[in-house]
Amino acid sequence: MAVFDAKLTVMQIVALQSFYYVVMGVVLTCFRIIFGTKLSLSLMFSAANLSFASAPGLTGVFATLVTAALGALLLVVIVEKTKRCLDFTATLFLVHAALTCAFGGAPRRWEWYVVQGCALVIMVLLGEFLCARNEMRDIPLYTPLSVTPASASAGAVAAASRDIEMGPRSSGGGGGRGGGGGCGLSPIHERRSPLRDLVAPQQQQRSATLQARLALSEPDP
Repeated sequence: MAVFDAKLTVMQIVALQSFYYVVMGVVLTCFRIIFGTKLSLSLMFSAANLSFASAPGLTGVFATLVTAALGALLLVVIVEKTKRCLDFTATLFLVHAALTCAFGGAPRRWEWYVVQGCALVIMVLLGEFLCARNEMRDIPLYTPLSVTPASASAGAVAAASRDIEMGPRSSGGGGGRGGGGGCGLSPIHERRSPLRDLVAPQQQQRSATLQARLALSEPDP
């Protein structure tokens, strides 16, 4: 069971809250460049600027929702755990609500609660999805096809077995050609393999087992 680290948790909350407002400031700056809207702290902390009936109010609404979507990336970087996304996101919006009350009083517009609720849901769901996907990368679900030491050693054993089987045949053929006048080709020497001493006893054991099976299968006269 993981040990709760209060200092780390507080640092994560502060970092998430700080970068959330940094991202919102960048989004509002982009809106100012594109749409020519004003840029002020009231767009962040004033409930009066979140409205569906005016252009500045819609700017604040879209800025809040876009910031929440980008805040999911902050959860991946700062929180990293899927099961903790809801806790950190809820804490972030509770702190934001407290700062909003300190800036301009308690929000009285229903649009503010709807927008903040939608932003919380977007940030939690998208953050959990991205964190879960990031956690799954650390779990290998398949073994890639590659040459492993075990397969390499198995290939070496098979090659040594072929060398042992082909060696006597090559020697016999050369001796037959050169046996008539004594001036034929010299026998072909068997290639020595470092695994020959390991494979030879196994080949002898297999041959003995095969002969025993053939003897048992032959019918009695």
